[in-house]
Amino acid sequence: MNNYSREEAEQILVRAVQSSDEVVTRDSLRQMAVEAGISDADLEQAILAHERDREETRILTAFKERRVGKFWSEFWSYFGTCSVCVLIWMFTGRHYFWPGWVMLFWGCGIAEVAAAAFFPDSRTYKRALDKFKGQQKARPLNESTEFLDASRLANPSSTAQNESTGDLPTLRVGVSLHRSKSKKLDD
Repeated sequence: MNNYSREEAEQILVRAVQSSDEVVTRDSLRQMAVEAGISDADLEQAILAHERDREETRILTAFKERRVGKFWSEFWSYFGTCSVCVLIWMFTGRHYFWPGWVMLFWGCGIAEVAAAAFFPDSRTYKRALDKFKGQQKARPLNESTEFLDASRLANPSSTAQNESTGDLPTLRVGVSLHRSKSKKLDD
């Protein structure tokens, strides 16, 4: 029988899961962890860390898509407007090149949008990403499905337990918060 280091065991398990066409359920993951000598607490921490990483990746991807789309929208507006200004200048005598001012000042704004879209090391990008993350964290108040607790999805009987103890399920609390906020805004 061969002995493997933790790194080797991890690589072997990763290869085995990647080569399998089956989806790994939480129960099968728990069973693998038990067989590998990993405690439930360590497994739960790893699952939570993985979910946070997945959410961070989702937010970053959505941010990049939105920022690149915004850049191209702004760019084509800039290009079209500057083209019209140059055409007007050409047909009105070609004296002082006044479209240059439009190009210069609007171009500075376009450069900032480009920095927020394409240059992750820029302050503008980081500021826009922080603002976007704040919007994404506030977003669940508008979508009641986001209030579902992952543990309730894995164990539906916990909802019945909460109702018997008097605790409201998370979904109901989320809906009531959403309704109370909309009523306050209407008043």
